[in-house]
Amino acid sequence: MIRGERHDGCAIVHVTGEFGGDRLLGLRLRDTIADLALPDPPNVVVDLSEVVSWDARGLGAILATAKRVFAAGGVLKIAAAPDDFSAYCAHARMPWTFHETVEAAVADFRSAR
Repeated sequence: MIRGERHDGCAIVHVTGEFGGDRLLGLRLRDTIADLALPDPPNVVVDLSEVVSWDARGLGAILATAKRVFAAGGVLKIAAAPDDFSAYCAHARMPWTFHETVEAAVADFRSAR
């Protein structure tokens, strides 16, 4: 499941359960973020704290989202990712930063203002 909210000038997208295996996952992630009326520039936190499994489709959905956010001059941060996801992304040099919690990611946005 994917749900979004606005908080302190950021879009926060919460992902729960299995993050992958669904060819429409990227579209659902995009639509959830689009429904949030993002700030300008878009600051997005993807919360993976309740993800129980992920696959290449989940990673691809985040990568496609990151490209859209970066193209609009924004920043994407990942919060509370599973260890194997973080390790894979670090090895692959994915273009986002990781934070232990959503609150830490939001605080990082606040400190950059």
